[in-house]
Amino acid sequence: MPRVITIIGATGNQGGSAARSLLQNPYFKIRTVTRNPSSDASKALASAGAEVVQGNGFNHEEMLRAFEGAWGLYLNLNSDDEIWSNPNGPTEFDLGKSIIDAAVQAGVPHLVYSSGPPCVEMTDGVVRMKAMESK
Repeated sequence: MPRVITIIGATGNQGGSAARSLLQNPYFKIRTVTRNPSSDASKALASAGAEVVQGNGFNHEEMLRAFEGAWGLYLNLNSDDEIWSNPNGPTEFDLGKSIIDAAVQAGVPHLVYSSGPPCVEMTDGVVRMKAMESK
């Protein structure tokens, strides 16, 4: 029986690459979570064999459903998403925590979290990327 891998970020470059690669392995069943299942990227994943489910990482119940029966989670958040433009709104860290909290509650035993280097530290303060620092 194939193991379910839930991928968040599968409509982007990195998550999409992970999804397409894993779809070639019959050992895994790929479930992708998207805010827009009718997007071209979502439709392409469905055509390739992925299960595409609608979900918002801030909606705990939707995340629990997305993780139902999942053996693993691949999580890649879009640091350039327009939702981060509100300085008084939730942060990328808040979204990651919300998703991971739901995965823990659902009992998902394996997690791959795509992060990045601490830019400020690596460049002695020359490069400042809030998204990289929060990951």
